[in-house]
Amino acid sequence: MFKKFLLICAVICSTAFCYSCSKDEPDNPKQEENKEPEKPTEDEDGAIVYIGLDGTTYPKTNFRWRLLGKTFTLNYINYEIIDSHISITGCDEQELNATLNGKVEIIPTMVIEGETYKVRDLNYAFPNNNDLKSIILPNTLLSIGSYAFTNCKGLETLRIPDSVTKIGYNSFDGCSNLKTITLSKSIKEIRSAAFYCDNLTDIYCRSSNPPELEGFIVPTRQSALGYPITLQIILHVPLGSLEKYKKTKGWNQFYYIKEYKMED
Repeated sequence: MFKKFLLICAVICSTAFCYSCSKDEPDNPKQEENKEPEKPTEDEDGAIVYIGLDGTTYPKTNFRWRLLGKTFTLNYINYEIIDSHISITGCDEQELNATLNGKVEIIPTMVIEGETYKVRDLNYAFPNNNDLKSIILPNTLLSIGSYAFTNCKGLETLRIPDSVTKIGYNSFDGCSNLKTITLSKSIKEIRSAAFYCDNLTDIYCRSSNPPELEGFIVPTRQSALGYPITLQIILHVPLGSLEKYKKTKGWNQFYYIKEYKMED
């Protein structure tokens, strides 16, 4: 009888102890409150990628990268940190074809060890790259450097983001399959031979004010009166700006200039 009494007491004490411990343990929701909040993967400029010096990226992707001084490679595109921004400097040509199938999309914002960088310019990055078929440029880009896409014979269409203000010498010279180019609203300056493309048929200008041209930006031929003229390319300009383009040096070499209604 006494043993039975001791057994009952032991069960009661054990139950009381478990109840007391369970009250001291935090609930799951409280533990979740201590979790680090997820980092934003987009801002007003588009996608964001976070890069750590330990080799991690967020969001987790198949990006291959290396960080060495101020240069690195992300998703087979080469970049360089210059002052407080990022410049596109080249690519892994073999992987561009094999892995990306010739289609490139540039990420506008990168956070490296807590420091935020925007992609601002594109320099001598893709010359003589026949595997490049299309590229989506970020709306953080300010300039496209000289010879950036020279002889990219696989490139067919191109839309230059509205952030771009300058296009350098021979930027798209020799892009023989490039047929249509859409310029940015903010473009201020285009250097000579920028669009020497044999099969170019249409240029769409999105600025109502004609950008400054240095030399001839497209192929020309000699007119009967002895001055250069462009016959094979139609220049499309915003409604209300036709006369401006006709009277502006460089743009007035286009024989066919038409107004069109812009869409954002």
